[in-house]
Amino acid sequence: MHKALFDHIQKFISLEPSDIDKLESCLELSKIKKKEHILEEGQICNIMYFVVKGCMRQYIINSKGAEQTLQFGIENWWITDYLSYHNHILQAFTCRQ
Repeated sequence: MHKALFDHIQKFISLEPSDIDKLESCLELSKIKKKEHILEEGQICNIMYFVVKGCMRQYIINSKGAEQTLQFGIENWWITDYLSYHNHILQAFTCRQ
């Protein structure tokens, strides 16, 4: 179920079967529709996403009212609002598929 993630992790460290079992018990697979927002302004981010397929984009609406991209999460990589996630503070921008 989480093969892409475990393959990614094993590029950096070796995982024993017991490690994989522990990780699997903590993970949740989500399918996100194209253009679906996963986090809105004003929310606290409490999830780190590993992109298995597709691409995610994190952006803000700048002072001129235009979308400004902050980062992309591409296949086999991570995306989250790191500041909100680590410090448990409110989301300042939107992230969507």
